[in-house]
Amino acid sequence: CEGKLLNRLDHFCGKKGLDIKGLSKATLEKLIDWEWIDGAYDLFRLGRYRSEWIKKQGFGEKSVDKILNAIEDARKCTFPAVISAAGIPLIGVTVAKQLAQNFESYDDFRWEIENGFDFTIFDGFGEAMHEEISCFDYDEIDRIVTDFFNFFQNAAVEQIAQIVLSLLMFTLPFILVYKIGGDKISSLISNEKCGF
Repeated sequence: CEGKLLNRLDHFCGKKGLDIKGLSKATLEKLIDWEWIDGAYDLFRLGRYRSEWIKKQGFGEKSVDKILNAIEDARKCTFPAVISAAGIPLIGVTVAKQLAQNFESYDDFRWEIENGFDFTIFDGFGEAMHEEISCFDYDEIDRIVTDFFNFFQNAAVEQIAQIVLSLLMFTLPFILVYKIGGDKISSLISNEKCGF
């Protein structure tokens, strides 16, 4: 049903999902009407319609490029954002964050589901939540994660990546100075021109 598809996509793109700027419900409705999207997977392939899209009334090069860039940025989302965007009944942003704290990665989360994990062991997770998580159809989300997403699996990995990046940014100038000007600095020191 087109109405259900629109609502599902609106959630996926909205603030409680991937927060893709520019993909309002009205825009999504047009994309469905033009038969460019039939699910969330198709959102990540909208770039192939760019030349046609920029000629559509109400759109232009600038607005279409902003939307396509926002979709591209969404590919760098976090594990909790994927769970929240999936639209699993009873699983919102807060619960998605709780789930992400208990699993190493999206693949680990999916493996546990396939192997009958009991989600009721988590604080605040009742039988209804367990059933929704266990019985949800993950096919489209699995395809999206596999084909398009590049997200940090958990907060620890993200923090390590940020620390490594910070260290590189701090040490890189010193490495360059040493490599480029090391000989000159050494000769200056040996000639006592620097007053050391």
